[in-house]
Amino acid sequence: MMTSALVHSLAVLSLLTMTGNEVCVAVFAGPVFRRADEGVQRSVAPQFAALLGKAMPFWYAASLLLTGTSWWMSRNVATGASGLLQVMVLVFTLGLLVPLDNRVAQGCRGLVGSTMPGDGKCCTECAWPC
Repeated sequence: MMTSALVHSLAVLSLLTMTGNEVCVAVFAGPVFRRADEGVQRSVAPQFAALLGKAMPFWYAASLLLTGTSWWMSRNVATGASGLLQVMVLVFTLGLLVPLDNRVAQGCRGLVGSTMPGDGKCCTECAWPC
């Protein structure tokens, strides 16, 4: 079926680009932000967090919808497992990462300068763990 293959391809493409985006943020953007002056961090990181905070929910939803549709059309076990994994990632993201992103997007003082919990640069006003 051509339609099933197209939906499956779109699901894979969506997941690959989302994964690439996450790797780019972790490997390139994060280290660049940490090396920048604190003033630059405080002005750029909230904008970056706000932009990703607006785009990622649609990306997650579209990827999950495409994966679910692909599974429904093919009833493939691997596609179903991929969908379950996406649901687990979505729960983790909504529970832990979205609140952190929202704090960064609001420009929480001290949070942006922290590279790791326990480095002495924690954000007590935002409950960032020290």
